[in-house]
Amino acid sequence: MPIFTLKKDQNSLTQFFLYQGICSFFATVLILCVSTPIDKTSFVISQILVWISLVSIGIAVYLFFLKKNIALLIGVIVFKWPILILLVYKMTTIYRISSVSFSLGLLPLILGSFVWSFTHKE
Repeated sequence: MPIFTLKKDQNSLTQFFLYQGICSFFATVLILCVSTPIDKTSFVISQILVWISLVSIGIAVYLFFLKKNIALLIGVIVFKWPILILLVYKMTTIYRISSVSFSLGLLPLILGSFVWSFTHKE
């Protein structure tokens, strides 16, 4: 009897993305209502980078469980960070970024992870 089934993990991954999306939506609506244009741009750029990161990890984990390919999962995890760092560097040099708003763009990731972890603790 397998300990780890794909259907249970897909449901868990779907719930994780649902919590992230809800937290992201409410934070985006709040920041877009009360901030300056520079802060809005910084927050949106940060949110885009967070979602790129989450989607790439989600696809890699899904493909890992589907094909049992450890090299694929390790490759995505290892090479995702340098690419993400390069994207952040390019975004901060091209656009005028507010560091506070850019950091607030990470807040929905943290909140969504806390909500998901509290609902899945055993």
